[in-house]
Amino acid sequence: MSASTPAPSRAPGAATHTARGRLLQLAGVVALLISGVCHGALAASYGAGLSGLNLGKLFIVQAVVTLGVAVWLLLRDVPLAWLAGAAIMAGTLLAILLAHTGSGLPQLGPMPALKEEGYGLAQIVTMIAEAAYLVLAAVRLLMPTRSR
Repeated sequence: MSASTPAPSRAPGAATHTARGRLLQLAGVVALLISGVCHGALAASYGAGLSGLNLGKLFIVQAVVTLGVAVWLLLRDVPLAWLAGAAIMAGTLLAILLAHTGSGLPQLGPMPALKEEGYGLAQIVTMIAEAAYLVLAAVRLLMPTRSR
C-alpha cells in the first residue's frame, strides 16, 4: 500500500451493525438487571433470613449471579456472556412457569419445592424481562460476527 492509497474503511453499514449490537447489548444488560433486582427484592418474602437452604437464599444467589453476568455483558459483548445470561434467564423463567402448574415445581434434592397460586407484579415484570432477554440473546448471537 503506497502513501497515496487511502486506508481501507469499514464497509458501509458496519457502523449500523455496531450500533445495533450495542443497543442489543444494553437492552440485554437492562433485562438482566431487572431480573436480578426483582429476585433480590423478593428474597426476604421467600425466607432468605431463615436458616437452611430455602427459596429466599436461592433468590439471593440468582440475583448476585445475574448481576455479575450483567456487568460481564456490559463490559464484554461476547457470546459466552450472552449464553450465560440465557442459561440463567431460561432456568428462572422455566422455574416460575413450573411453579404455577398444578403440582408446582417439585423438590429436587436439597432444592426446596415451589408452588405459586397467582402472579404478582414482580413476577410478571421478571418473566417479561427474562423472555425479552432470551429473544435479545437469540438475535445477538445470530448477528454476523463482524458486528460484535
